[in-house]
Amino acid sequence: MATRARERLPTPMEDFLQTVLSFPTVIYTTGLGIVLVYWLTVILGALDIDVFGVDGDLDWDVDVGADGVGDVADGADVGDAGDAADGGDAGGEGEGSASGLAAILTVLRLRHAPLTVTLTVVLLAGWVCAYVGARVLLPLLPVPAWLGALLVALLAFVLALPVASLLTRPLGPLFVVHQGRSKQSYVGTTCTIRTGRVDARDGQAIIDEDGTSLLVRVRCDDEGALKRGDAALIIGYHAEADVYDVEPLRAVLPQSDGHPSDS
Repeated sequence: MATRARERLPTPMEDFLQTVLSFPTVIYTTGLGIVLVYWLTVILGALDIDVFGVDGDLDWDVDVGADGVGDVADGADVGDAGDAADGGDAGGEGEGSASGLAAILTVLRLRHAPLTVTLTVVLLAGWVCAYVGARVLLPLLPVPAWLGALLVALLAFVLALPVASLLTRPLGPLFVVHQGRSKQSYVGTTCTIRTGRVDARDGQAIIDEDGTSLLVRVRCDDEGALKRGDAALIIGYHAEADVYDVEPLRAVLPQSDGHPSDS
């Protein structure tokens, strides 16, 4: 008697691959593949985490320069008037798009992390929802297969948004932007002379602030008035030369001769 060949059942791995590589899950599988390549380039240093940052006002930039001892942001001198005029039209269109995207993401509560991080979490959450929907919900829908798959894909996206918002919310403090202090703002503060002397041409001093030491170039018209270890007051800043004008702190403090004043 001929034996009836039993139909071979797919293995769990084959079943898994069949689901993730078929519609609707394949949409999110493709997206995850793209962001995986992106994150690999970030790890290798080819791209930055905020490469798709839309606008500086979105608080999506990562502060990577806070650890430098001598790094001080100079916001007043980073722009060029000619370049700003030439790029005015393109900048206006970019700002409009950025504002629209920022408004959408604000409504969806998806501005806690950089756009690339948020997009990755949305795709991952959508992939999980689409996979579960394809395995559980899709066979139960009394509609054509293509329509059911489309509904599952849309439902997965809708569910992924609040999930991504919930998951990225704790990451917010990790991406807080720290505004650097401008060099001009140090005028009026004190410093400690580092070089043997300071003259009208050159010298160096240390500015101590919140446990951070900043080495700056200084000059003083009164040659010989300052030496290593002296305290000085910063009275001016020249951006073109990146140098501070200083004078001895003792020269601006009230002096006492040690004798009581006559009444």
